[in-house]
Amino acid sequence: MRAAAVLIVDGITQLWNSAETAGAPSLAVLEAESRTNPLSARRFVLSDFLGATVLQRVVNRLQICEVDPICLLGDPHHPAGLEFAHPAADGSQPSFQNLWAEAEQLFLQFAERKIDFVFLIRLGTYAELDFVDLLQFHRENGEVLTCVEGTRGPVHIFVLSLAKGSGWADVLKSVLRGDSPPGTRYKFYGYVNPLASAYDFRRLAQDALAGRCDLKPVGKELRPGIWVGAGAAIDRRARILAPAYVGAHAEIMAAALITRGSAIEHHCQVDCGTVVDDSSVLPYTYLGPGLEVTHAVVDGGRLLHLARNIELQIADRRLIGPTHSASARHRTGVNPLKSPTAYGIRDLVAPTECVEPASFHKAGEIAPSS
Repeated sequence: MRAAAVLIVDGITQLWNSAETAGAPSLAVLEAESRTNPLSARRFVLSDFLGATVLQRVVNRLQICEVDPICLLGDPHHPAGLEFAHPAADGSQPSFQNLWAEAEQLFLQFAERKIDFVFLIRLGTYAELDFVDLLQFHRENGEVLTCVEGTRGPVHIFVLSLAKGSGWADVLKSVLRGDSPPGTRYKFYGYVNPLASAYDFRRLAQDALAGRCDLKPVGKELRPGIWVGAGAAIDRRARILAPAYVGAHAEIMAAALITRGSAIEHHCQVDCGTVVDDSSVLPYTYLGPGLEVTHAVVDGGRLLHLARNIELQIADRRLIGPTHSASARHRTGVNPLKSPTAYGIRDLVAPTECVEPASFHKAGEIAPSS
């Protein structure tokens, strides 16, 4: 019995097939979204949180279940107007028919390779699904299609059978159009986060750091609830109160305070005396000295205050803005599927290289004066 997977991802510019390409896929995310789209309208499935994206984690989970190949397709009908750019020979952008043609071609290749089942995942919702159990359920019911349904509705994960004469082509077209195709419903009662907004994004980070879901931060747990990524530099006079996360190559300066489930992603800089409380700071972001960032998501010069539902674009880079290394990232491009590890979710751990031990404490404890 063999199973493959097709992930429909908004905003990618290149089809990728794990069976044909060695290593991680080289996918270009549309640059317009990374710094100009409002955080309130952002697609967070491609955003780093706790060291890895949802896309990376879903691929790792499928690989653990020995699903191969894993292919990616783009959706040209995203409400933000970001198109799947796999140009036709004449340079025109593909319509739904082109997306359907790409998907049908993949499924025909799967059938030729004697693959029995295909997971079709419209990536957006984060669900800690057991793909092995789902496949077993699908086989036992003997239907062409199984749809995963959470406690609050569908989670856009399907399993299709590729048996000859099963009629999978019509079912696939119906699923791609967003219709409600007939099929068996697989009731899922585990952890689900819709990731439909910045509020969901923050809640996922909080749930992971508090142990309310299986998601594991990328880094080393130096103290209970305090995770630090590889190469992070934390001044000995800084304070980190659990639960909290400091990503790879981030810099936390003297007298800074990171607390209440805050996540400082990779290559961020938090300057002297700044407090980050119940907030997520996205990669390559600089926070200036003496600030108090609370209940917020920050990306470069954009700050979304979740409690007040207000988003600001701050032009003064002495307050907040992109780090100097952000420009180098845009010159070289980013790979949203380049995993921090070649292994699975269980192994998403990297050593830390903090220059000196900072003051790590649980919430409510007072750091001793030096």
